[in-house]
Amino acid sequence: MSTNQWTELAVAVVALLLSAVATWAEISLVAVSRVDVRRLFDNRLSREDAIAIERTQRLRSAVLLIEVLAAAIAVALFTWVFADLLGDRGLLWGLLTSLGILLVVGRLIPRILANEEASSENDLPHKVGRV
Repeated sequence: MSTNQWTELAVAVVALLLSAVATWAEISLVAVSRVDVRRLFDNRLSREDAIAIERTQRLRSAVLLIEVLAAAIAVALFTWVFADLLGDRGLLWGLLTSLGILLVVGRLIPRILANEEASSENDLPHKVGRV
């Protein structure tokens, strides 16, 4: 492997990590939005509440854009490196490998950062009670 390929792989790994952190941030913003909506059901909608929800939604949109762009960069670079190494078959293998890595990283790292157990239907009443 050449130096350029190692550089591309390093950038792809950084992009994957950025995508995972963005996923974690987006999950946190969803939780904040749920709490805000619950509070709105209890109280009438005030101007401060509307502004807070609007800011949260704008921030969430920006985080989603970062997440998608980082994932696209990572997949493109992994595919490019595999295409250089394996030729024509490298495009398919690079795409499949990078998407698999993206799915694993996108699911595991946010859970590690959030330090939560996997959610399931049975845990739902307990989680509502904890909120």
